[in-house]
Amino acid sequence: MTSDSELERRADLLIKDHWQLIDRLVAIRKEHGLSIEKVAFRMGVLPEYAAVLDRQGPEVDWRLSEIRRYALAVGATTHTIITKEANA
Repeated sequence: MTSDSELERRADLLIKDHWQLIDRLVAIRKEHGLSIEKVAFRMGVLPEYAAVLDRQGPEVDWRLSEIRRYALAVGATTHTIITKEANA
């Protein structure tokens, strides 16, 4: 059985990984010279909605489907890997 402190540590790592993913997508948007307006158009959303991803923090919790749409709009792909932990 996993201890509460170990679960908290792993949760923190997942959050950090999530923010790094978003950081990378924003960097790709900028590398490609894409404006928020262009990304929003490609996503089919308002620019204000797409801009939320550029401002990350605890208040920003995008769904995986939104992250994938943003990735597609900036010319990137995402891959999801799920593994079973031995001592869950």
